Amino acid sequence: MNDILELENRRQLFDLILRSPGLHLRELQRQLDWVMGQLEYHLDRLEDAGLVQAEKERQFKRYFPSELAPADRNILGPLRQEAPRQVVLQLLQAPSTPSELSRQLKIPLSTLSEYLKTLLESDIATVKQEGRVRTYSIRNPNQILNNLVTYRPSFIDSMVDRFLDTWLEMYR
Repeated sequence: MNDILELENRRQLFDLILRSPGLHLRELQRQLDWVMGQLEYHLDRLEDAGLVQAEKERQFKRYFPSELAPADRNILGPLRQEAPRQVVLQLLQAPSTPSELSRQLKIPLSTLSEYLKTLLESDIATVKQEGRVRTYSIRNPNQILNNLVTYRPSFIDSMVDRFLDTWLEMYR
């Protein structure tokens, strides 16, 4: 392992993936300011060494440290996207119906539907149907909160900061 991380660039890339698991290829490129060929070369070496795993998520290829639990990978992929993250933060506050979420977040129902579908597929959210009313909630709030707190510096989002500041104040 030490040999693979001997190069400064590769160590820098691996450290970024450790600090910010679930970043996609283009975001890694933006943050490191590397050319794509250089980034892909070093990612391949880290994958071959078993230090990093790539997972395809729709149009994104996301990178995670190999030791990260699969459940956390499922969570961090959608949390890396701003709009699904906002839906998760809203649902952490209270279970909601799609119309309530749409109104609170100012997101069209058709767009919100896609985000909710992603959250259900990732086992982040659950849905409870009573008659014609569907209510969404977070499946495992503690796991979500743990990931948000652990990787807080990697979420450049004032909504995450406000939510976590409030939540941490309540439970201190």
